[in-house]
Amino acid sequence: MFKLLMSFICIMMMSLSTVSAYSPQDNFVQQNMYEITGAYLGETVDELKQQNLLMKNYYDINYVPLKTVGIAGVIFKKETVANFADNRLCSLVITFDDKNTEKTKKLQAYFVNKLGQPTFIDQPTENEKKVNITLESYGWESGTYYLTVAQGHISFLEKNLSREADIQSTINYIKYCHGYMEYSKGNADIQNIYYVGEKGKEFFEASMKTMIDSHKEMFKNDAELANSVKAYFADKPEYAETLKLFFE
Repeated sequence: MFKLLMSFICIMMMSLSTVSAYSPQDNFVQQNMYEITGAYLGETVDELKQQNLLMKNYYDINYVPLKTVGIAGVIFKKETVANFADNRLCSLVITFDDKNTEKTKKLQAYFVNKLGQPTFIDQPTENEKKVNITLESYGWESGTYYLTVAQGHISFLEKNLSREADIQSTINYIKYCHGYMEYSKGNADIQNIYYVGEKGKEFFEASMKTMIDSHKEMFKNDAELANSVKAYFADKPEYAETLKLFFE
C-alpha cells in the first residue's frame, strides 16, 4: 500500500511539473503572452500543432495566431513572427503600425499601468534612427523571460532558448550576404533572389549595408555572440571575405 501511494505521488509530481513548465501563472511574461495568443514560450512545435496554435502563411513560414485582435485600441497584424530553438518556441513578435508612433505610446502606457515601471528603457540606436525608429523601447523582465514594447512591435522571449536562435539567425544572414557576394561576382550557380531592376538593386544594397552595420555594432556589444559566429565559420575559409564585412 505504501509503495502504491508513493508511486501515485511521484506520478502526480511529474504531471504537475510538466503542466507548470509553461503555465501562464509562472510569470507575467508568460501570462500576458498566453492572454494574447494562448501559447507559452517553451512549447514544442508538436505541442503547438496539437492545439492548433501553429499555422503557415503564404510563404510557408510558421506563425502563432492571435486570440485577440488588439489592445488599448491598437490593432495587431494578423500574423506573428515565431522563432524556434531546439524545436521549442523561444520568442514571439506581434507587429502593428510602426508609422503612427502614438500607437506604440498607447501600448507602452497600457503595460506600464498593468505591470508597473519597465525594468529597462532603451534608446533607439543610430542605425535604427536611419530607418525611422525614433521611440525608446520599454522592457519588463521576469527571470529569463522578457516582454518588450518597441516602435511597431511587442516581443516575448525566453533568454536561454533565444540565444541559440540569435546565433543561428546571425549565421544564416551572413550566409545570405555571402550568396549575394557570389552572385555579384557573376557566379552562374547563384540565382538572383535579391532584387528586381536597378532601383531594386540600389535599395537592396543600401538595406544590406544598414543590416551589416547593425550586426557590427551588435558584435561590439556582444562578444559571446561574435565568438560563437566566428567559431562556426572557423573551418569555412570560403566565407573569409564576407566575414570581413562584419568584423573589420
